[in-house]
Amino acid sequence: MGLTTTKRRPRGSLNQRVILDAAFAVTERGGLGAATFQALGAELGAHPTAIYRHFRDKDELLLAMIDALHAETLAGLPEPTGDWAADLAAVAHRTHEVFMMHPSIAAYAYRTAHREHEFHIVDRIIDCMRRAGFGDVAAARLYRVFSDFILGYSALGAGLAALDPAARQADLRSWEVEYRMLPAGQYPNIAAVAHVLPAVDDPENFTLALDLMIEAIRARAAAAHDGGAGDGGGASPALPSPPPRARTRGGPAHRRQPAEPGAPVGSGGPVGSGGPVGSGGPVGSGGPVGSGGPVGSGSPAGAGRPASAPRPASAARPASAARPASAARPASAACPGPGAGAVAED
Repeated sequence: MGLTTTKRRPRGSLNQRVILDAAFAVTERGGLGAATFQALGAELGAHPTAIYRHFRDKDELLLAMIDALHAETLAGLPEPTGDWAADLAAVAHRTHEVFMMHPSIAAYAYRTAHREHEFHIVDRIIDCMRRAGFGDVAAARLYRVFSDFILGYSALGAGLAALDPAARQADLRSWEVEYRMLPAGQYPNIAAVAHVLPAVDDPENFTLALDLMIEAIRARAAAAHDGGAGDGGGASPALPSPPPRARTRGGPAHRRQPAEPGAPVGSGGPVGSGGPVGSGGPVGSGGPVGSGGPVGSGSPAGAGRPASAPRPASAARPASAARPASAARPASAACPGPGAGAVAED
Protein backbone atom coordinates (compact mmCIF):
# COMPACT_ATOMS: atom_id res chain seq x y z
CA MET A 1 0.00 0.00 0.00
CA GLY A 2 1.53 3.25 -1.14
CA LEU A 3 1.94 6.25 1.14
CA THR A 4 0.13 9.43 0.23
CA THR A 5 2.26 12.55 0.24
CA THR A 6 1.19 16.14 0.42
CA LYS A 7 2.40 18.20 -2.47
CA ARG A 8 4.57 21.04 -1.26
CA ARG A 9 4.96 24.42 -2.92
CA PRO A 10 8.27 25.17 -4.58
CA ARG A 11 10.67 27.02 -2.33
CA GLY A 12 10.44 30.80 -2.72
CA SER A 13 6.96 30.76 -4.25
CA LEU A 14 5.28 32.32 -1.21
CA ASN A 15 4.83 36.06 -0.83
CA GLN A 16 2.46 38.34 1.03
CA ARG A 17 0.01 38.64 -1.87
CA VAL A 18 -0.31 34.85 -2.21
CA ILE A 19 -0.79 34.44 1.53
CA LEU A 20 -3.41 37.21 1.65
CA ASP A 21 -5.40 35.57 -1.15
CA ALA A 22 -5.38 32.30 0.81
CA ALA A 23 -6.36 34.13 4.00
CA PHE A 24 -9.38 35.71 2.29
CA ALA A 25 -10.43 32.33 0.91
CA VAL A 26 -10.24 30.66 4.33
CA THR A 27 -11.98 33.60 6.02
CA GLU A 28 -14.86 33.63 3.56
CA ARG A 29 -15.55 29.98 4.37
CA GLY A 30 -15.19 30.02 8.13
CA GLY A 31 -14.69 33.56 9.39
CA LEU A 32 -11.55 35.17 10.69
CA GLY A 33 -11.23 32.59 13.44
CA ALA A 34 -10.63 29.91 10.83
CA ALA A 35 -7.64 31.75 9.35
CA THR A 36 -4.99 30.11 11.51
CA PHE A 37 -1.46 29.75 10.22
CA GLN A 38 -2.00 25.99 10.25
CA ALA A 39 -5.05 26.41 8.01
CA LEU A 40 -3.19 28.81 5.73
CA GLY A 41 -0.34 26.34 5.42
CA ALA A 42 -2.82 23.63 4.40
CA GLU A 43 -4.50 26.00 1.93
CA LEU A 44 -1.18 26.93 0.37
CA GLY A 45 0.46 23.50 0.53
CA ALA A 46 3.22 24.95 2.71
CA HIS A 47 4.50 24.40 6.19
CA PRO A 48 2.86 26.82 8.69
CA THR A 49 6.27 28.14 9.70
CA ALA A 50 6.66 29.49 6.18
CA ILE A 51 3.85 31.98 6.91
CA TYR A 52 5.87 33.50 9.75
CA ARG A 53 8.53 34.58 7.30
CA HIS A 54 6.00 37.10 5.92
CA PHE A 55 3.70 37.88 8.88
CA ARG A 56 4.99 37.74 12.43
CA ASP A 57 1.53 37.00 13.90
CA LYS A 58 -2.15 36.88 13.09
CA ASP A 59 -2.73 40.52 14.03
CA GLU A 60 -0.24 41.67 11.43
CA LEU A 61 -2.03 39.44 8.92
CA LEU A 62 -5.38 41.03 9.84
CA LEU A 63 -4.06 44.58 9.35
CA ALA A 64 -2.65 43.58 5.98
CA MET A 65 -6.06 42.16 5.01
CA ILE A 66 -7.75 45.44 5.99
CA ASP A 67 -5.26 47.37 3.87
CA ALA A 68 -6.00 44.97 1.03
CA LEU A 69 -9.62 46.13 1.20
CA HIS A 70 -8.40 49.72 0.88
CA ALA A 71 -6.37 48.64 -2.15
CA GLU A 72 -9.47 47.11 -3.70
CA THR A 73 -11.36 50.34 -2.96
CA LEU A 74 -8.73 52.46 -4.69
CA ALA A 75 -8.66 50.15 -7.71
CA GLY A 76 -12.37 50.80 -8.34
CA LEU A 77 -12.36 54.56 -7.78
CA PRO A 78 -12.57 57.00 -10.69
CA GLU A 79 -10.04 59.79 -10.95
CA PRO A 80 -10.82 62.90 -8.87
CA THR A 81 -13.05 65.46 -10.56
CA GLY A 82 -13.66 69.15 -10.00
CA ASP A 83 -16.57 68.33 -7.67
CA TRP A 84 -15.31 67.64 -4.14
CA ALA A 85 -18.74 66.45 -2.96
CA ALA A 86 -19.05 63.94 -5.80
CA ASP A 87 -15.53 62.68 -5.07
CA LEU A 88 -16.39 62.21 -1.38
CA ALA A 89 -19.51 60.29 -2.32
CA ALA A 90 -17.49 58.07 -4.69
CA VAL A 91 -14.99 57.17 -1.94
CA ALA A 92 -17.79 56.42 0.50
CA HIS A 93 -19.85 54.25 -1.85
CA ARG A 94 -16.85 52.30 -3.09
CA THR A 95 -15.49 51.70 0.43
CA HIS A 96 -18.87 50.51 1.67
CA GLU A 97 -19.30 48.25 -1.38
CA VAL A 98 -15.89 46.58 -0.95
CA PHE A 99 -16.22 46.12 2.79
CA MET A 100 -19.64 44.52 2.41
CA MET A 101 -18.12 41.98 0.00
CA HIS A 102 -15.76 40.86 2.78
CA PRO A 103 -17.87 41.06 5.94
CA SER A 104 -15.63 38.89 8.09
CA ILE A 105 -12.79 41.41 7.68
CA ALA A 106 -14.95 44.54 7.43
CA ALA A 107 -16.24 43.84 10.94
CA TYR A 108 -12.75 44.93 12.04
CA ALA A 109 -12.87 48.19 10.08
CA TYR A 110 -12.24 50.11 13.29
CA ARG A 111 -8.60 48.93 13.22
CA THR A 112 -5.95 51.25 11.78
CA ALA A 113 -3.98 49.45 9.08
CA HIS A 114 -1.23 52.16 8.90
CA ARG A 115 -0.22 50.89 5.49
CA GLU A 116 0.18 52.31 1.99
CA HIS A 117 -3.35 51.98 0.65
CA GLU A 118 -4.97 53.30 3.79
CA PHE A 119 -2.64 56.31 3.54
CA HIS A 120 -3.90 56.98 0.00
CA ILE A 121 -7.55 56.80 1.09
CA VAL A 122 -6.93 59.22 3.95
CA ASP A 123 -5.06 61.63 1.68
CA ARG A 124 -7.86 61.55 -0.87
CA ILE A 125 -10.58 62.39 1.65
CA ILE A 126 -8.55 65.25 3.15
CA ASP A 127 -8.00 66.58 -0.37
CA CYS A 128 -11.79 66.76 -0.83
CA MET A 129 -12.17 68.72 2.41
CA ARG A 130 -9.47 71.20 1.45
CA ARG A 131 -11.00 71.69 -2.00
CA ALA A 132 -14.28 72.44 -0.26
CA GLY A 133 -12.55 75.48 1.24
CA PHE A 134 -11.74 74.29 4.73
CA GLY A 135 -8.52 75.20 6.49
CA ASP A 136 -6.15 72.59 7.77
CA VAL A 137 -7.67 72.23 11.24
CA ALA A 138 -11.25 71.91 9.97
CA ALA A 139 -10.24 69.64 7.08
CA ALA A 140 -8.48 67.25 9.45
CA ARG A 141 -11.44 67.12 11.84
CA LEU A 142 -13.97 66.62 9.04
CA TYR A 143 -11.83 63.86 7.54
CA ARG A 144 -11.94 62.03 10.86
CA VAL A 145 -15.72 62.32 11.22
CA PHE A 146 -16.43 61.40 7.60
CA SER A 147 -14.06 58.43 7.57
CA ASP A 148 -15.40 57.10 10.86
CA PHE A 149 -18.93 57.40 9.49
CA ILE A 150 -18.04 55.28 6.43
CA LEU A 151 -16.12 52.63 8.33
CA GLY A 152 -18.61 52.54 11.20
CA TYR A 153 -21.56 52.08 8.89
CA SER A 154 -19.67 49.45 6.91
CA ALA A 155 -18.72 47.57 10.06
CA LEU A 156 -22.36 47.66 11.19
CA GLY A 157 -23.55 46.14 7.93
CA ALA A 158 -20.68 43.67 7.85
CA GLY A 159 -21.42 42.54 11.38
CA LEU A 160 -25.00 41.74 10.39
CA ALA A 161 -23.88 39.97 7.22
CA ALA A 162 -21.34 37.89 9.15
CA LEU A 163 -23.94 36.55 11.59
CA ASP A 164 -25.04 32.96 11.51
CA PRO A 165 -27.78 32.85 8.81
CA ALA A 166 -30.47 31.83 11.30
CA ALA A 167 -29.59 34.65 13.70
CA ARG A 168 -29.46 37.18 10.88
CA GLN A 169 -32.89 36.19 9.58
CA ALA A 170 -34.35 36.40 13.08
CA ASP A 171 -33.03 39.95 13.44
CA LEU A 172 -34.39 41.01 10.08
CA ARG A 173 -37.75 39.34 10.65
CA SER A 174 -38.31 41.14 13.95
CA TRP A 175 -38.70 44.45 12.10
CA GLU A 176 -41.33 42.93 9.84
CA VAL A 177 -43.26 41.05 12.51
CA GLU A 178 -42.73 42.08 16.12
CA TYR A 179 -42.48 45.79 15.44
CA ARG A 180 -45.69 45.78 13.43
CA MET A 181 -47.54 44.01 16.22
CA LEU A 182 -46.66 46.46 19.00
CA PRO A 183 -49.74 48.03 20.68
CA ALA A 184 -50.43 51.55 19.41
CA GLY A 185 -51.54 52.69 22.83
CA GLN A 186 -48.14 51.94 24.32
CA TYR A 187 -45.94 52.74 21.32
CA PRO A 188 -47.95 55.24 19.24
CA ASN A 189 -45.05 56.53 17.14
CA ILE A 190 -43.73 53.09 16.18
CA ALA A 191 -47.28 52.00 15.30
CA ALA A 192 -47.69 55.04 13.04
CA VAL A 193 -44.71 54.13 10.85
CA ALA A 194 -44.33 50.37 11.41
CA HIS A 195 -45.65 49.53 7.96
CA VAL A 196 -42.92 51.62 6.28
CA LEU A 197 -39.94 50.91 8.55
CA PRO A 198 -37.02 50.01 6.24
CA ALA A 199 -35.11 46.79 6.72
CA VAL A 200 -31.86 47.02 8.63
CA ASP A 201 -29.90 45.87 5.58
CA ASP A 202 -31.69 48.14 3.08
CA PRO A 203 -28.88 49.76 0.99
CA GLU A 204 -30.88 52.99 0.82
CA ASN A 205 -30.13 53.52 4.50
CA PHE A 206 -26.45 54.14 3.75
CA THR A 207 -27.26 56.29 0.73
CA LEU A 208 -29.48 58.58 2.79
CA ALA A 209 -26.97 58.79 5.64
CA LEU A 210 -24.22 59.71 3.17
CA ASP A 211 -26.41 62.40 1.54
CA LEU A 212 -27.10 63.92 4.95
CA MET A 213 -23.41 63.89 5.83
CA ILE A 214 -22.34 65.61 2.61
CA GLU A 215 -25.16 68.16 2.90
CA ALA A 216 -23.92 69.04 6.39
CA ILE A 217 -20.33 69.43 5.15
CA ARG A 218 -21.51 71.57 2.22
CA ALA A 219 -23.55 73.82 4.55
CA ARG A 220 -20.60 74.23 6.91
CA ALA A 221 -18.30 75.11 4.00
CA ALA A 222 -20.78 77.75 2.79
CA ALA A 223 -21.11 79.23 6.27
CA ALA A 224 -17.34 79.42 6.66
CA HIS A 225 -17.01 81.07 3.24
CA ASP A 226 -19.72 83.65 3.98
CA GLY A 227 -18.21 84.44 7.36
CA GLY A 228 -14.75 84.80 5.89
CA ALA A 229 -13.17 83.04 8.86
CA GLY A 230 -13.76 80.29 11.38
CA ASP A 231 -13.82 76.78 9.99
CA GLY A 232 -12.80 77.87 6.52
CA GLY A 233 -9.60 79.37 7.78
CA GLY A 234 -8.83 76.53 10.09
CA ALA A 235 -8.10 78.84 13.00
CA SER A 236 -9.96 78.93 16.27
CA PRO A 237 -11.34 82.31 17.38
CA ALA A 238 -9.27 84.12 19.97
CA LEU A 239 -10.49 83.75 23.52
CA PRO A 240 -10.84 86.84 25.74
CA SER A 241 -8.02 87.41 28.17
CA PRO A 242 -8.84 86.48 31.78
CA PRO A 243 -9.18 89.36 34.26
CA PRO A 244 -6.00 90.22 36.18
CA ARG A 245 -5.63 88.45 39.49
CA ALA A 246 -5.36 90.45 42.70
CA ARG A 247 -1.83 91.00 43.87
CA THR A 248 -0.52 90.24 47.31
CA ARG A 249 -0.96 92.58 50.25
CA GLY A 250 0.43 95.99 49.62
CA GLY A 251 0.15 95.80 45.79
CA PRO A 252 -1.86 98.24 43.67
CA ALA A 253 -4.81 95.84 43.43
CA HIS A 254 -5.40 96.21 47.19
CA ARG A 255 -5.38 99.97 47.27
CA ARG A 256 -8.76 101.61 47.38
CA GLN A 257 -9.69 103.68 44.39
CA PRO A 258 -11.13 107.16 44.64
CA ALA A 259 -14.88 107.36 44.53
CA GLU A 260 -16.55 108.88 41.53
CA PRO A 261 -18.36 112.12 42.23
CA GLY A 262 -21.86 111.40 43.41
CA ALA A 263 -21.36 107.66 44.01
CA PRO A 264 -21.84 106.74 47.69
CA VAL A 265 -19.38 104.34 49.21
CA GLY A 266 -20.55 100.72 48.98
CA SER A 267 -23.47 101.46 46.63
CA GLY A 268 -21.95 100.07 43.44
CA GLY A 269 -19.44 102.86 42.88
CA PRO A 270 -15.75 102.33 42.20
CA VAL A 271 -14.86 101.40 45.78
CA GLY A 272 -15.30 97.64 45.83
CA SER A 273 -17.51 97.55 42.72
CA GLY A 274 -15.30 95.11 40.78
CA GLY A 275 -14.13 93.24 43.84
CA PRO A 276 -13.56 93.97 47.54
CA VAL A 277 -10.86 96.04 49.03
CA GLY A 278 -8.57 93.05 49.41
CA SER A 279 -11.33 90.39 49.75
CA GLY A 280 -14.82 89.33 48.76
CA GLY A 281 -17.21 92.30 49.02
CA PRO A 282 -17.35 96.08 48.92
CA VAL A 283 -17.02 98.16 52.03
CA GLY A 284 -20.26 97.77 53.89
CA SER A 285 -21.74 95.42 51.28
CA GLY A 286 -22.27 92.58 53.76
CA GLY A 287 -24.33 94.69 56.18
CA PRO A 288 -23.78 97.51 58.63
CA VAL A 289 -20.23 97.90 59.76
CA GLY A 290 -19.75 95.99 62.98
CA SER A 291 -22.83 93.78 62.48
CA GLY A 292 -21.20 90.93 60.51
CA GLY A 293 -20.37 93.08 57.47
CA PRO A 294 -16.58 93.20 57.59
CA VAL A 295 -14.45 95.90 56.22
CA GLY A 296 -12.83 93.72 53.53
CA SER A 297 -12.11 90.70 55.73
CA GLY A 298 -15.09 88.36 56.04
CA SER A 299 -15.21 88.32 59.87
CA PRO A 300 -16.75 90.70 62.41
CA ALA A 301 -14.79 93.83 63.11
CA GLY A 302 -12.01 93.22 65.53
CA ALA A 303 -12.18 89.40 65.17
CA GLY A 304 -9.50 89.01 62.47
CA ARG A 305 -5.79 89.65 62.45
CA PRO A 306 -4.49 92.84 64.00
CA ALA A 307 -5.02 95.66 61.58
CA SER A 308 -2.24 97.77 60.17
CA ALA A 309 -1.64 101.23 61.51
CA PRO A 310 -4.43 103.64 60.44
CA ARG A 311 -3.72 105.56 57.31
CA PRO A 312 -4.72 109.20 57.14
CA ALA A 313 -7.99 109.64 55.36
CA SER A 314 -6.53 112.21 53.01
CA ALA A 315 -3.97 109.67 51.75
CA ALA A 316 -6.50 106.83 51.38
CA ARG A 317 -9.28 108.92 49.84
CA PRO A 318 -8.03 111.18 47.04
CA ALA A 319 -11.66 112.20 46.49
CA SER A 320 -11.84 113.80 49.94
CA ALA A 321 -12.17 117.21 48.33
CA ALA A 322 -15.51 116.19 46.85
CA ARG A 323 -16.71 114.35 49.94
CA PRO A 324 -15.31 114.82 53.44
CA ALA A 325 -13.60 111.68 54.70
CA SER A 326 -15.55 111.74 57.93
CA ALA A 327 -18.85 111.72 56.04
CA ALA A 328 -17.74 109.08 53.51
CA ARG A 329 -16.29 106.64 56.00
CA PRO A 330 -18.47 106.36 59.12
CA ALA A 331 -16.86 102.95 59.69
CA SER A 332 -13.90 104.55 61.41
CA ALA A 333 -16.15 105.93 64.14
CA ALA A 334 -18.22 102.77 64.61
CA CYS A 335 -15.37 100.28 64.51
CA PRO A 336 -12.36 101.40 66.55
CA GLY A 337 -10.86 97.87 66.18
CA PRO A 338 -9.37 97.78 62.63
CA GLY A 339 -8.11 101.08 61.27
CA ALA A 340 -10.32 102.78 58.77
CA GLY A 341 -7.60 102.74 56.18
CA ALA A 342 -6.31 99.21 56.93
CA VAL A 343 -5.50 96.91 54.04
CA ALA A 344 -7.18 93.54 54.61
CA GLU A 345 -5.00 90.45 54.59
CA ASP A 346 -5.92 87.21 52.79
